Amino acid sequence: LHVAAEMGHLQCLKLLLDHGIDPNLITPDTKSTPLHLAAEGGFSECVSVLLSKGAKSEARNSKGQTALHLASRVLSLDCVEVLLEDGRCNPNILDCDKRSALHSAVGKALNSSDITELLIQKGADVNQSDIYGYTPLHVAAINENTTCVQILINNGANVIGKTKGGSTGLGIIIRK
Repeated sequence: LHVAAEMGHLQCLKLLLDHGIDPNLITPDTKSTPLHLAAEGGFSECVSVLLSKGAKSEARNSKGQTALHLASRVLSLDCVEVLLEDGRCNPNILDCDKRSALHSAVGKALNSSDITELLIQKGADVNQSDIYGYTPLHVAAINENTTCVQILINNGANVIGKTKGGSTGLGIIIRK
């Protein structure tokens, strides 16, 4: 089941699930479920099928990440939408480093702004600090993602919030 999910083999996934394989089985090393693997691969149809068969959308891997963290990191808008709608995944769940899916979404890729907007629309906290004090604004500014920086500011991101090292989001924006 894990291999089918990771490879996006929808028919194999359906067949295994129809024969009673538990959709919440975890790998021994990373504690990943098939849902984690499908989301990380960007396979939204597999994510949808897994959820319909009882996969737990808020299951955490060994890093404390949900499938939503992984789908956001790989910038799979389709998977993010399915996880938020069908899986009713909470966008504010924090991983072991206290990072939310929004921290994962604000990379340099083109569709990061779409995912950023969707996560905010679903209630993501724009000012959540990770264990180092970095908010999504800090991360977007470091990645020089002007569009995400603007979206975050327009949605109430604190530009003067400091990291543990004393950097503000505004300071990073000015430097970059």
